[in-house]
Amino acid sequence: MMEVHLIPRESDRRRQYLTDYARMLGKLDERERALSICRQVLSESLARPPRTCEDFYYDGLANHLLGRVERANYDFERSRGVISVPYHTLSRPLLSATGT
Repeated sequence: MMEVHLIPRESDRRRQYLTDYARMLGKLDERERALSICRQVLSESLARPPRTCEDFYYDGLANHLLGRVERANYDFERSRGVISVPYHTLSRPLLSATGT
């Protein structure tokens, strides 16, 4: 398994790699690790705010996986269609809107 610390924090694709990794972990029933990675993506986003449409897209994917549908949709809109794949076609949320 890929280890998160191997992805440089300065990488322009860090959000993408981490959300892809979280999706894979979710499919492997590693739900808690996947959720932790999604939270890490959003935590890092506070320190390094989204600068590109891709950043908004992958922050939205992390929100989607965490069950934060409204926020995910907002981030998807801000991504301006740079990636036209809706989150729900990639993965189901790991948490429901109620947090379970």
